[in-house]
Amino acid sequence: MISTLLATALLSSAPQTAAQRISEMIGKLHAAKTAAGTIQFTQAAAGIQVRIETKLQVDREKRRLYVMQQGRVQGRESSSRIVADGLEFTYPPPTVSNKEGEEVRESQSVGARNFSERDVFAAASPRLLHENFPLDLVVGHSRHLSLRRAQLATFLIAREDTIGDQKVIVIAGKHRDFLDSAPSGLYELWLTEDSSLLRYVRQEDVAAGLETLTHLQKMQIGAKTETIRVLSTWDVNVKLDGPLDETLFKL
Repeated sequence: MISTLLATALLSSAPQTAAQRISEMIGKLHAAKTAAGTIQFTQAAAGIQVRIETKLQVDREKRRLYVMQQGRVQGRESSSRIVADGLEFTYPPPTVSNKEGEEVRESQSVGARNFSERDVFAAASPRLLHENFPLDLVVGHSRHLSLRRAQLATFLIAREDTIGDQKVIVIAGKHRDFLDSAPSGLYELWLTEDSSLLRYVRQEDVAAGLETLTHLQKMQIGAKTETIRVLSTWDVNVKLDGPLDETLFKL
């Protein structure tokens, strides 16, 4: 009995691995009944910077969702949003078939099937301004979670750092686009001591102008592959199981 208690105490006091911290982070987000806050996205490449703010609210018990993205994209101010009130949801229109600014409205129930806020997000999120790693984790559709886990090709606890006066643990590794693809960059996850996500950083070298040519074609024409380093940062300020702004769920 004593040996069992000692083993349990030793295990509970052992430092968490990177994999355990990532699992705990995802588990906390997935278990939360509500989530609300902002995600600030900044991307810098070749002296150009893009900023997009995402404001979000999730209410799992009532199948409600609010996602608003605003930022300057391709030289002009742009925005897109998804809203689900538990009965219906709206999302950005296809640019070809709908008038600009006119949102598409759908029912959250089809026959005997009721679509959750996760289902709504999975269907409508391709119409948002940009893909968003932390947002996919917060909303937590199974398809997005599988993809995001697969993108973390390797992981280790790299160092301790701070954001403001908050102590954080930085997990770092290689990023890949899909499970079967080769690593294409590096990433960092900045977590609090209780494994809450505060920042996600990704660095990739992207081919500039020659990405459509094969290696043989480049050799034949004597072309050199030029790359641009792209640094993307998502700063996360999302509170779990807290109050919500009911006015945001209005369609």
